[in-house]
Amino acid sequence: MLCGSPPMVSTASHFPWGVRYSTSKLCTILYAYELARRLREQGSSIQSIAFDPGLIVETGLSRSAPVMAQRFMRTAFAKWLFRTLGVTMGNIPFSGDALARVAVDPAFANASGK
Repeated sequence: MLCGSPPMVSTASHFPWGVRYSTSKLCTILYAYELARRLREQGSSIQSIAFDPGLIVETGLSRSAPVMAQRFMRTAFAKWLFRTLGVTMGNIPFSGDALARVAVDPAFANASGK
């Protein structure tokens, strides 16, 4: 079991949506770390950087969340609360621009494993 996840069941639909999402994000970060380690070991100049676009409601991420949670995430109060808690709130253009910057900005040239 990974990080206290529920016992394995026959399909992913038995896992709560929040567990599926957070586990997939953790796996992405762990993969980026391991890839960076292997690339460094091989002397490669390729960088492995995990990118968090922030919470973007327009992507449909919440489509498997309970209906009340979906409605809540679209409110101004939710956006204020997430910002207050330090959760990055983005939108598709903002997050796309940020990802493009990570890909081409020399400031990230030695950011592998981050």
